Amino acid sequence: MKRVFFFVLALLLLFFIFQFVVTLFINEHDISYTLQNGDKSFQVEEVFKRDGKKHDYYFDITVDQHHFSFHNDSNLDKNKQVIEKIEYFESDDLFCIYPVILEKKNTKQNDILCQKGKEQYTYTALHQQNNILVDAFVQRLQQMEYQNASWDQINQPETFHDMTIFPTNLLPNSYLLVWNYRGINIIDQQSRYSFSVLDSDRYENTHSKLVGKYYLFPNYDQKHDFTEWYVIDVVDWTQEVFKMDDSVSFDSYVNGVVDGELYLTDRSNKRQIAVNPSKKSVREVGSVENDGTYYNGKWENKSIYDLIQNDLVFDDPVTLKEMEDTYGNIEIKKGTQEYYFKTEDGRVYETFSEDPTRAILLFQDQNIVNWQVVDNVIYFLSDSTIYQYDDYTGLKPIAQSNEFKYNYHNIFTVYKK
Repeated sequence: MKRVFFFVLALLLLFFIFQFVVTLFINEHDISYTLQNGDKSFQVEEVFKRDGKKHDYYFDITVDQHHFSFHNDSNLDKNKQVIEKIEYFESDDLFCIYPVILEKKNTKQNDILCQKGKEQYTYTALHQQNNILVDAFVQRLQQMEYQNASWDQINQPETFHDMTIFPTNLLPNSYLLVWNYRGINIIDQQSRYSFSVLDSDRYENTHSKLVGKYYLFPNYDQKHDFTEWYVIDVVDWTQEVFKMDDSVSFDSYVNGVVDGELYLTDRSNKRQIAVNPSKKSVREVGSVENDGTYYNGKWENKSIYDLIQNDLVFDDPVTLKEMEDTYGNIEIKKGTQEYYFKTEDGRVYETFSEDPTRAILLFQDQNIVNWQVVDNVIYFLSDSTIYQYDDYTGLKPIAQSNEFKYNYHNIFTVYKK
């Protein structure tokens, strides 16, 4: 009897060791399963990948003639079959789903996805169109005690340095940086801070850039040429100034930021430099005697005269031929597993590396300027308001000022910790 007991105990121990090893070392899975809701059968393909601390679930859902795809980056401890249920709504040519993700401490629930004809929409896009059917679906879900941040249209404004801000709308560990003509204002969910270091207002913020966690800008109080850089640590809220051995003309432009360095071409002095705010150092990377450098997904040499005569801004080009053929002239930005593109009439779509041909209309705004993607979150300026959009909280205002109507070039950026 004892021998049987110890044998069973050993088997249990081996089973738990196996489970521990799988949990520790297996960082991906690809499974299929079916979820039933009434007379609807939802075929789900779930692909999970973990890269370091980043978790990513990609879902492909088929029901009848409808097809939906989306990502979820919640840390769900590598669990499988993490969609527990799919609520749905059907009326005429509109079919909507609300996938209910396994509830854990770090779960983020995706928003409603809909198909109308051949087009796919988010709840945000249909709400902008005053679609009463999708609003009725939200009300039904709320009656069933579901909650989603994108359905919350209540904003909590505060006043900070001539701006109306909505800090509760900002995502955790996100820092909104707004140029205030003499430095920057930093806003996150809990805190606000203002750095005003210049003596005179500088409306055209031509040379400032976020480099890692450092906001870097020249001493605009100097005339014609400058020898000093201000370095603001966005996270620690510290300010430093460092001087260069050689002056840089304001007749210069920023090429871009790569690997923690800002690259700048000085037309007047015929040179290109790389500024490292972390090390407080500057190095020359191009001159009349030596070619400069250019980055477009890979490094290549460029004549200093090419850099002087043209604004050669670093780029990592992305093309989506199928989308360009369908939607015409589009502007594309890359996320992690996602692509985002904007049409000429201000429609913003999301599509996926797994299937770039299937696009989802996220929202529309004809007045978008300065749009950027930070950690799969879209930020943009429209008229007097800076907005934030992501797949879990929808479209939210985060800052508002009449000044944004007149001085909008490089007026804001966002750092994600």
